[in-house]
Amino acid sequence: MPDTIEALRARIASTEDLLSIVTTMKVIASVNIRHYEKAVRSLDGYHHTLELGFRVALFGSSGEFPLDDSVSLDEPMGILAFGSEQGMAGRFNEVILGHALDEIARLNPNKRECHAIVLGGRLANRMRGADFAAYSEIPMPSSVAGLAPRVREALITVERWHSELGVHRVYLFHNRPRGSAAIAPVTSQLLPVDLQWLRRLASEPWQSRSLPIYTIDWLPLFSSLVRELLFSNIYRAFAESLAAENASRLASMQAAESNIREQIDALWSQYRHLRQTAVTEEILDIIAGFEALTNP
Repeated sequence: MPDTIEALRARIASTEDLLSIVTTMKVIASVNIRHYEKAVRSLDGYHHTLELGFRVALFGSSGEFPLDDSVSLDEPMGILAFGSEQGMAGRFNEVILGHALDEIARLNPNKRECHAIVLGGRLANRMRGADFAAYSEIPMPSSVAGLAPRVREALITVERWHSELGVHRVYLFHNRPRGSAAIAPVTSQLLPVDLQWLRRLASEPWQSRSLPIYTIDWLPLFSSLVRELLFSNIYRAFAESLAAENASRLASMQAAESNIREQIDALWSQYRHLRQTAVTEEILDIIAGFEALTNP
């Protein structure tokens, strides 16, 4: 059934409302990107502070640590996969899902027990049927203020894996922003801690005439530093993933905005054509009536 002028006006109004919503979502995504990128940058200073803490704790050490960085493919493994809580983010969840499944196959060729934390309901819906020995879901935070509680929740689960289930290798799978709107999936190793990195820190000369000291027992100090390192690495994965999610959403909204504007232009063109047709028909009716009156 052809559109009437009134129906077209209604369609134009609803489409323009949709454009307003998409434009608002673009602005929100842009603001969120800046917030999460700022959170990532703030970690650089915190990580430097952690390095100084490790250097103090390791000053004068022999390079032997109460840690084991050997990795056996016959041991169980754990993963944290970061997705999104909300939709309209393009292929964000599909990208990290494919990456996670490929990496699990690569890192666990012997198909040992795999424990998983899936972050974000959209990704959880896709991974829930996978064969994991232990599986838990954590919602993604909706703001920077919600990052720390979610990180602590994930870290508690990882510590339980390590102490109760003998999981000594844990990997993080998340999307990272690349450019203005592109994303790239990455894998990072959470456990075991890189002992080569610790040995490098221990070997660096102390840049001061005052020797570093600490006033608590060494083992609690070292354990606290390791825990803060794990917290920092998980926090970074959260923040980078959320920045990438908003970058993907921004790209989707930009494409949607372009399509909606084209549709609005087409609707207005159709509306003007119908109006012109209606006006022309009215004029022809008037002319026909006038001719009928003047030429009985």
